[in-house]
Amino acid sequence: MVGNSANDILALKEADVGVLTTQQDENPSAKVLNAADFVVDNIKDVLDIDF
Repeated sequence: MVGNSANDILALKEADVGVLTTQQDENPSAKVLNAADFVVDNIKDVLDIDF
């Protein structure tokens, strides 16, 4: 699951792997950061994650 905001918290937590992209919001809340397994600055960076 790739998300970018607080409305994705439940999906990020439930996913096998949750990726938060900060491309649209450079200051996500702590709740969103804690829900994600990985945090990337740009959606392209998902390709560099070794799943």
